[in-house]
Amino acid sequence: MMNSFRRAPGNWFGIDYDEDIRLVLAYTYGILGVPQIIVINSFGDTITRRGVEEIQDLGVSALLTWM
Repeated sequence: MMNSFRRAPGNWFGIDYDEDIRLVLAYTYGILGVPQIIVINSFGDTITRRGVEEIQDLGVSALLTWM
């Protein structure tokens, strides 16, 4: 997975499955499975927990609703 992030254009944040922070974030945000996209702002406030569904419904326009 991390190789895909490195090859993709833009600044992406990903966490390897074996990293300890994965469990902290899964608990904090209630992540039960993948794929999961939770959009947060620079203050750590949750903008949406439905990132996957919003991208499926709106495509790239979903990004505009998160700004």
